[in-house]
Amino acid sequence: FTVRQGHELVLPLVGTVSLKGVLPGELAGFLTTQLAHQLRDPRVQARAMVRVAIEGAVARPGFYSVPVGALLGDAFMAAGGPTPTARMGEARGERGGEGGD
Repeated sequence: FTVRQGHELVLPLVGTVSLKGVLPGELAGFLTTQLAHQLRDPRVQARAMVRVAIEGAVARPGFYSVPVGALLGDAFMAAGGPTPTARMGEARGERGGEGGD
């Protein structure tokens, strides 16, 4: 399931669960506790993901979901890696509209 804007997770038969203030490492435990109010012995596997845009000279430009702790190179390879004409020395990353190398 995907967390919606406002840090809310909508689960069928359970409803909306707020994840505001929950750290990525606390996600599975927090959800287990919340679901235990409505389900008997819930077993939760959760992984925090972040959505990134990969553009430029890659095989498959677009938006990708990668684990929060993933390296930028992992996201780059999810997009199929560089094309033969890519100039890797000019590659850069941006976060929040601010460029970086």
